[in-house]
Amino acid sequence: MFVPMGIFGHSSRLALATSDVIASVSAWSILGFTVLATDSDTDPTFARLTDGQIIVTLMRDSFPSPMLAYFSAAVARVAQRAHDKGVLVTRVSDTELRAVGPGGLPIVVHYADSATAIRPTREQNPVIGYHNALVVGVDDVEEARIWAERAGFLVEVQTGGSIPQIDMTDGISKVAFLGAPQAGIALSYSTDIDEELVQDITAEPGIRVTVSRDSAGQATLIHCVMPEGTRITIAHDD
Repeated sequence: MFVPMGIFGHSSRLALATSDVIASVSAWSILGFTVLATDSDTDPTFARLTDGQIIVTLMRDSFPSPMLAYFSAAVARVAQRAHDKGVLVTRVSDTELRAVGPGGLPIVVHYADSATAIRPTREQNPVIGYHNALVVGVDDVEEARIWAERAGFLVEVQTGGSIPQIDMTDGISKVAFLGAPQAGIALSYSTDIDEELVQDITAEPGIRVTVSRDSAGQATLIHCVMPEGTRITIAHDD
């Protein structure tokens, strides 16, 4: 099976700015994430977590968040390839590039040896199920698709209707462009939602939770806002 390869690097993770790493870790742990690394148990400046499908780095810092962070062993070559493909990147230093994708999606490329890359195991999240994509609201999904294809993404699924959506991957990251700019940026998951899951998530004081239900009272969507502001939607998977 052909696996597409984007222009930005050999691995990626989601970088999240937070003022309180411990509070954010506590909330993400409720959603099935486990800590891979941290610099302190009592006063951490960062924590790297995974749910098996994606890797998240919580950083006590201030930057546009969530940010899609890539890693490459040849940052200069990434810059050249981006230029050749018509993808605008800014060289911050010899080891860092910045770009802004459709919908204002912040992207950073850092230097890292591919031999030491940390990659997810691809096991399903034990609590909130299948990771669909990083959903990005955009004004024009076709313009977003053109940009993403230049960056090495391929279309997986495309749907029309009043709110069109294009799911794309570069073999490393999954991004879904949604024709609703007001939607912003959010992580999308799907699982068999039951009341125990609703109660467990609602019990975490650090997560702001909104639950949508159908006419029979079945929870169909859980919308979470994490302590640092990251948005996660969990849809009921029939």
